[in-house]
Amino acid sequence: MIASADEWFSPVAAEVGTDGHLWVADWYNFIIQHNPTPNPQRGGYQAQTGKGNAHVNPNRDRQHGRIYRLIWEQSEGKPNIVSLTNASNQALVGVLSDPNMFWRLTAQRLLVERKAGDVIQNLRRLVIEGGFPAVHAFWTLQGLGKLDREIHQAALLSQHASLRKNAVKALGISDEDIQLFFDTAVVAASDLHVRREAFVKMSHFPKHPAMEIAIPQLYRDEINRKDEWLSLALKTVAQNQGVSAFKTALGPNLVPNPSFEIFEDENPVGWGAHAYNDRGGTVFTDEVTPEFVRNGKRSLKIQ
Repeated sequence: MIASADEWFSPVAAEVGTDGHLWVADWYNFIIQHNPTPNPQRGGYQAQTGKGNAHVNPNRDRQHGRIYRLIWEQSEGKPNIVSLTNASNQALVGVLSDPNMFWRLTAQRLLVERKAGDVIQNLRRLVIEGGFPAVHAFWTLQGLGKLDREIHQAALLSQHASLRKNAVKALGISDEDIQLFFDTAVVAASDLHVRREAFVKMSHFPKHPAMEIAIPQLYRDEINRKDEWLSLALKTVAQNQGVSAFKTALGPNLVPNPSFEIFEDENPVGWGAHAYNDRGGTVFTDEVTPEFVRNGKRSLKIQ
């Protein structure tokens, strides 16, 4: 979106503003990195290390920066909305369809904060209609405590992938939620992003008889097997459910001694310790106190 030949140019954040244009915060500094501290071999001179482990440099500007606003040439550069402070609940429902997400999220928040019970039917209609306004209407209903099974099912069966994804995220882990999950067949969604979200949700479900049947069947689907992310998600579900009905397994853990169970001479095997700018105050020890051990019998204590 934006680049510069100026070597000081250092954009650190970009957001769509209330006016719909892109606002870019530019750190704009001659000195970009704090460390390592330059020396004659690396940097050409001997610098000093100062506060925060950053090397001391008089050219580091701590006072200034730049803000750019990128404007579409055919736009008037004015926001569609100036304030929602005095907007009615009905008006806020209309803002859920604004092209700028900032205003949609603001309207969603205000409706929930106001406990706007007089617009429930309007919100339900938006969910049924689908599209991006439906996603905001859906979460507004959820925030108001008015997301019932009927509207949740409608969202899970929607033709709009973004709404289906969010509807999957909003499911709990009760038997009723699990039943709704399988009744709406999100695990077989044609949109693979929805399908992945469904598999991720499955990884949070408690052990359930339906899972033992579903996991092997899902893994027989060639798309689920060959897609890296779908396959990994399904393997995680299988591991969490204790299902081994199909010939697949997670690969080996590539992190050596991952939970610090193996120690030799007070050091965890496979790990090295290095404390930056340490003056002898950092100590690494074997911790076996149960309250400090997440799993296994040991953890690594760093003082």
